[in-house]
Amino acid sequence: LPKGVEEAAGSFYFLDRDTSFHLEFDPADGPIQVHAEQDVLNVFQHSIDYLIQYPYGCNEQLASQLTANLLAKQINQQRGERFEKSQYIERGINKLTKRQQAEGYWGWWTETQPDLWMTTYVLRALHEAKQMNYEVPALDKGLVYLTNHLERYKGRQLLSALELLA
Repeated sequence: LPKGVEEAAGSFYFLDRDTSFHLEFDPADGPIQVHAEQDVLNVFQHSIDYLIQYPYGCNEQLASQLTANLLAKQINQQRGERFEKSQYIERGINKLTKRQQAEGYWGWWTETQPDLWMTTYVLRALHEAKQMNYEVPALDKGLVYLTNHLERYKGRQLLSALELLA
């Protein structure tokens, strides 16, 4: 990938029935792109596809890609379509299981320091997979680790962990 940062700015508008509006753009910002969808599920699917193709492989991205694939499967089910990418869900579960440390936590990368936020984030994705009837061998061990370390959490992180445990 090229060095540097790519920045994108945008707005999302939900248009109900007949709607008109006016947009102004600064020509110095470069070219613009306008995209319209009739079905909100197409908007979600576009974001999911982007996330699934994201090229980095830290544990956060693996958990995000797993969540995106699970959402894609739900969209297909909602539309009555067959989901043909279950292998990506299983692959994500397997990678995250292999990256789980012996104590039950995850760091940002394989064999890095425990990170409570990352552990909760990965466990949330694995929990969603379990809810959709996938085998998730790392879930119980991770939940035990999380439970045993709740006293380290503060504020929003504590609320997020408790929500997951509930």
